Amino acid sequence: MENRIKLLVVCFCVIITLFEATGKGVAPDVKDKLQPCNSSRECGYRRCCVIENLKGRKKRSISFAGVCRPYGQIDSVCVVENQYANANVFRGWCPCKTPLTCIGSGITEVPYGEKGTCG
Repeated sequence: MENRIKLLVVCFCVIITLFEATGKGVAPDVKDKLQPCNSSRECGYRRCCVIENLKGRKKRSISFAGVCRPYGQIDSVCVVENQYANANVFRGWCPCKTPLTCIGSGITEVPYGEKGTCG
């Protein structure tokens, strides 16, 4: 009887370890979920409101302008026109975090404008 209990405990521990290793035993992080927004003021510190879906068909019921994203870090994708814009909602990507600036690549992506990288 005692051996069966030990075996049951070992099996239970292995199952818990497997769930944790695959991530199924952990609740999803709240930060991983996209926070909808109508203005960058709603996004909090070091985040801005970005409208990503400018191309193609629009969804029928859109109650928010965009989603909150972090400001660009070094080597992040950016749009040159967003860098000094005083906008509530940005197109495609957030501006680069200060003191970084968006260095243009010369490639224009319609409808966003000239893309670049934060540096």
